[in-house]
Amino acid sequence: MLTANFEQNPYTTIDLINDLLQNVPDFDDLFRNLSKTKLLESISIIIFNKGKHFLKHILSKIRNSNNPNYNPNYKFSLKTLKIAEENVKNKFGSSSELLLKYLENFRHINEDLKDYYHEQWKKYNPNLKSRFFEQLNSTEKTYWFGFLSSDGSITSGNDPSRKRYQISIEISDKDRNHLVKFCRAVGLNPEKIGERTRVLNNKKFPVVYIIFTCKPMFQDLENLGFREFKEGNELNFDLKNDNLSYALLLGLYDGDGKEGGTCIYSTNYSALQQIKNVYKIKMEIRKREIDDISEELKFKIKRTKPIYEFALSANLLNKMMISHPILLQGKEKSLASKSMSWKLLKARLEVQKN
Repeated sequence: MLTANFEQNPYTTIDLINDLLQNVPDFDDLFRNLSKTKLLESISIIIFNKGKHFLKHILSKIRNSNNPNYNPNYKFSLKTLKIAEENVKNKFGSSSELLLKYLENFRHINEDLKDYYHEQWKKYNPNLKSRFFEQLNSTEKTYWFGFLSSDGSITSGNDPSRKRYQISIEISDKDRNHLVKFCRAVGLNPEKIGERTRVLNNKKFPVVYIIFTCKPMFQDLENLGFREFKEGNELNFDLKNDNLSYALLLGLYDGDGKEGGTCIYSTNYSALQQIKNVYKIKMEIRKREIDDISEELKFKIKRTKPIYEFALSANLLNKMMISHPILLQGKEKSLASKSMSWKLLKARLEVQKN
């Protein structure tokens, strides 16, 4: 007999499973004469697209306190519900309305559902703005995307069946306050910033870092061409003479720029050439030998790739610095103070030409 109680609140995982067990047999003769165990297995396979013991294991996880994965509050993820809805539509067609209402009711009443089963970021970083980089439609977002492109990394791991969706930034300990600003911008807890020491040529470099996992943010960064940029390709961004572009470049500069100077040091020749072409900068991109750069840059930039130096034009640099209020403190003192005017920046470039 078809039944429905859409006023029930709360509506638990067990409630949903019981409603499916009670009503699915009325939709197809295939399910009608099955035992409860076999029916549970069939629903696991046909509706949830899982192994036959999927629902059995979930019920054990909810009911059995001796289960090592005991979780009386277990809930289906949004991804699992979406799969179930698609399979119900495909299997039962126009007769699927009641079953779809059960699934929708579960989603509606349980507002804290994970996007996917292994989702952990909501647990460990509940205030994280997971879609912060979905669209680069503000100078704040383009700035931090530029900075992350310079000093950050994304890691999916070596096991394709269990991606890690890890995002991390590591910078000099003296720039800790800037990492705090990043954390606050994207909703991370600054208290999770870690400290460690890196060693290069027997010299110690104290650094600070933040590591977190978030599938939606990871995927948005991939969609923005983050991985391709780190591999040496151009920015997947339409650079223009506007503040969104200037802020993005400012983020890159704060990550890879030389403190007290106008140069960017990078292993990404294509991106530097892209900037040169878009903004018609006359200065040439110069390849630098490893011995020509400072110890701090040696430590920061991958030594397995050639290093390129590119001096930004004074006009562009000036526009970058007023595009967004965030600027790395050391560079702000050197380049954005009242005593260093646009003319002084231009003069610095002229000296470098000669």
